[in-house]
Amino acid sequence: MKDQYTQAVLEVLHSGGEPKKVLQGLKETLAKRGHGKLEGAVLRSVYRKLQSQKSSKEAVVIVAKDEHLQKQKQAIQNALKSLSSSADYDVDIDESIIGGVIVRTKNQIVDASYKTKLVNLYRSITK
Repeated sequence: MKDQYTQAVLEVLHSGGEPKKVLQGLKETLAKRGHGKLEGAVLRSVYRKLQSQKSSKEAVVIVAKDEHLQKQKQAIQNALKSLSSSADYDVDIDESIIGGVIVRTKNQIVDASYKTKLVNLYRSITK
């Protein structure tokens, strides 16, 4: 049942439906049919499917700030090379990594973020 609702929501969204109206329609339909408890599961499923379709690029590069992208250019190229990935990538901003860069492909990660280095240092000191 959940998969059918998920598929219906995705089809309406891809056909150009306004997200707010689509989600309101889903909520009303679930309530009318007595399937209100499925709402959370359907929304999670829709979110996962949209996330998997989001990136057509092979790799994702995560930096703390947009201006760090140029500073980390060499580190990014080295990480892509070590992952045997192309130079085609998406960029995400995550201020929580403080600095450095994280390069992620479908099943591998090169984490050269300051956050990870600080956490590892803390763990080694407190052992």
